[in-house]
Amino acid sequence: MMDSPRQNLNRLLKKLKTYNLNPNDYVVYGSAPLAVAGYIDDVNDLDVVIRPESWPFGKIGHYDDGEIEFFMEWKPGDGTMQSADDLIRFHSMKQPYEGHYFVEPKKVIEYKRNLMRAKDEPYWKRFYT
Repeated sequence: MMDSPRQNLNRLLKKLKTYNLNPNDYVVYGSAPLAVAGYIDDVNDLDVVIRPESWPFGKIGHYDDGEIEFFMEWKPGDGTMQSADDLIRFHSMKQPYEGHYFVEPKKVIEYKRNLMRAKDEPYWKRFYT
């Protein structure tokens, strides 16, 4: 029996809720926004960018629980850094999905194109060819 689309995404989002973060203080990046927008069926993990003032994991700006990776800032693959604040203010979808805000799919596609990983090529090529 085939899993339904977004089944793993929805499970991971429930797990994310257990961290009790304010939804206005973080944004989900990585491939998850593509699943929310319908470009892919599901994801294996979550990437979450949290504002530094809301960081709950001590002094280090990266925390990985094995399924969810948390960051204080994001490296979009073009040599720059993007703050959680900028991502939340300027690059997040206007409507939450399951109570969480996600980076706009266009921004994710740009990121995946910048990385030029073989696994991401099918996604960004749809937009740039």
